[in-house]
Amino acid sequence: MNVGKYLFVFVVILLQACTTPEQQINRLFEQLGKYETNISENENELVRLEKKQTALYNDIMALGMKQVEDIEKLVSEAEALIKQREKQLEKEYRNIKKAAKQIETINTYADNLHDETLKQRLHQLIQTGNKRYDSYEKLYAHYHTALTAEKELYRLFKQPDVTLAELQTQIGEVNEAYAKLFAANEQFNEYTKQYNQEKKQLYKILP
Repeated sequence: MNVGKYLFVFVVILLQACTTPEQQINRLFEQLGKYETNISENENELVRLEKKQTALYNDIMALGMKQVEDIEKLVSEAEALIKQREKQLEKEYRNIKKAAKQIETINTYADNLHDETLKQRLHQLIQTGNKRYDSYEKLYAHYHTALTAEKELYRLFKQPDVTLAELQTQIGEVNEAYAKLFAANEQFNEYTKQYNQEKKQLYKILP
């Protein structure tokens, strides 16, 4: 029998039993903060890539359709950027999922709090956090739709027999997809602002 293993488990359980709900919540928030930092870094990288994508798109639109070689070169760069954005989006999504799961874990300790004001504020923060993560699901879906529309536009740019009407139609679809994405992003940002304000208020009374 591995006595040392069982002794270690017993000590861990004993330490957890001696930890107050407030201390456990503090530790969980520390880890949540790391996920949120990663999300912020993912977002900053996405913004950087989006700016490069916009610059490339403007360069393509400034070229005449007869400048085939130049267009193909820029389109290849634009397509590579889309792949980078997709990877970055998936990284952000994974961190959002981790943060959402962490909020669920924090929620399991909320009812163990004795301070009613603290309990109410924590429940409110958790509710706002869940709304925020739910709103990100919509943002994530709209982002994928926008990227798919962009891919199709760049595919058309490479077609030698593409018509102006076809390009205009696809540009319209791209613009429509981004309009929905911007609306979803605005909603997510509003919940993020509310979440940060509520978290700041909670930290003032969390031991």
